[in-house]
Amino acid sequence: AFHIKRLDCTDFMPWLVLVAFLLTSSADGTPIKFAALPFNLSDVTLAPGSLYAEMENRNFELLLSLEDDRLLCLYMAAANLSGTFAKPTCKPYDHPRYWGHYLGHYLSATAMSYQSAPAVVADHIRTKSAGVVAALGRAQDAWTRKGAGYEGFLYPYDRVSFDRLFKAPFRNCDPVCVPFYVMHKMMAGLLDQYSRAGNSQAFKMVTAMASWVKPEVEAILARPNGEAQWQSVLNTEWGGMNEVLYNLYAITGDSNHLVLGKYFNHYQWTAPLAIGQDDLDASHGNTGGNHANTHIPEIIGSARGYELTGNSTQNKIASNFFSIVTTAHTFATGGSNDHEHWGKPHRMGYQLDSDTEESCTTYNILKVARHLYEWSADAGLADFFERALLNGMMGNQNRLNPNMTRFIYMLPLGGVVRKPWSDSNRGFPCCWGTLSEQFSKLGDSIMFRSPENDVLYVNFFASASLDWPERGYTVSLDAGAFPASMTSTGTIKIEHVSRRDNEAWTLMVRVPYWALSGRNAAT
Repeated sequence: AFHIKRLDCTDFMPWLVLVAFLLTSSADGTPIKFAALPFNLSDVTLAPGSLYAEMENRNFELLLSLEDDRLLCLYMAAANLSGTFAKPTCKPYDHPRYWGHYLGHYLSATAMSYQSAPAVVADHIRTKSAGVVAALGRAQDAWTRKGAGYEGFLYPYDRVSFDRLFKAPFRNCDPVCVPFYVMHKMMAGLLDQYSRAGNSQAFKMVTAMASWVKPEVEAILARPNGEAQWQSVLNTEWGGMNEVLYNLYAITGDSNHLVLGKYFNHYQWTAPLAIGQDDLDASHGNTGGNHANTHIPEIIGSARGYELTGNSTQNKIASNFFSIVTTAHTFATGGSNDHEHWGKPHRMGYQLDSDTEESCTTYNILKVARHLYEWSADAGLADFFERALLNGMMGNQNRLNPNMTRFIYMLPLGGVVRKPWSDSNRGFPCCWGTLSEQFSKLGDSIMFRSPENDVLYVNFFASASLDWPERGYTVSLDAGAFPASMTSTGTIKIEHVSRRDNEAWTLMVRVPYWALSGRNAAT
């Protein structure tokens, strides 16, 4: 048994001893064996005219409508390619507290859209995003020409923001906020452009960014008391740096990327979870509770680390977190948090107000649930995914104005009588980025397959068709009036379009938790 005590930088050793034990007692091994695997977005086509297709199409329109020079403005100005950061010759899209974040989300969203959109639209999206990547490449080259300390650097401000974060008193927002959070979004977007849209330049750029990050982190760790100083750096929101580095490692096989991903482990957050302790209300010092969207991306990274290495501690961190948050901190909608923070467990009624359930957090908890589902094929996780997606995401896009999509930052569960809609091409808070991604990939969790391709799981009831290339089948799902109707009849049509595979396989259709009280029939 371990006693978790309050932590500050002058009293670090008990915590480090605990975490060292947790990490060394579950050494890395081989990648795990998955129970269920997703299909590529390009294998799934949403039924034309269906609700989900309409939502994706509206999102494609938004992504294509945004102007390249405004998307790129801060990155180009910071590299002195469009004026300067202080006096840009362009007008940026972006939020003033975390400059530059949306463009990374945009690259991820357009990469997903390339896979999910109809061919003509997909080609337009790919061409547009390739132009954005090329411009960012020029910005990265301009930084690299500055010499030592800038090779591979790409950020919408000079590295001074990192330098001030890296040294005591480890200041954030000096002068711009959450540097690693913004850098993660860009790295993830570039990696998605490579893995989903085949952009080889984007791959070179994200690899160069990782090469910039590693010596910067290791220089901190090499200082006297360097581990404690690095943990102080990680007190500032850093997005999913571990996840993108693990994903990069999965492609490159370069152990440097694996090691770098492991550096992004905030012990004050992960150590209690590793031993199953609920510290979401921040009993160890964060007044007002832990900030939800600071920490859920780290959980996604822990899940990805477990998948690639079999590290059991990372498994426990992710699994225990999901169990804790869903049983003690989650509303009926599947979302959590109030004013972006978690409170005391089992006290959800006290948190009902107009600032509940930040969209980013629901987006990211869906990603956690999806990882856990792939490990187990547990239908209960698919139940949660459906509940959170339908209640916490699908209603966050407003298409009533034909000229402009609207989004919401928070889903208010109390205190107001209407949703706080805002135009999706203004302001660009963090949730505009995650919502742009969500509505680019609505087909990603409808159906899964077993690794041996002998089981097809139908998890989510949305009208869509699947091209199952490994088996030579097409599978069409007509969800009927669901979810608009309380009763619905769905049909699944299976066609063998290729004779390359005649072996039997099993169709598994999820019976939802909410459908158990009445009569259900399969014919």
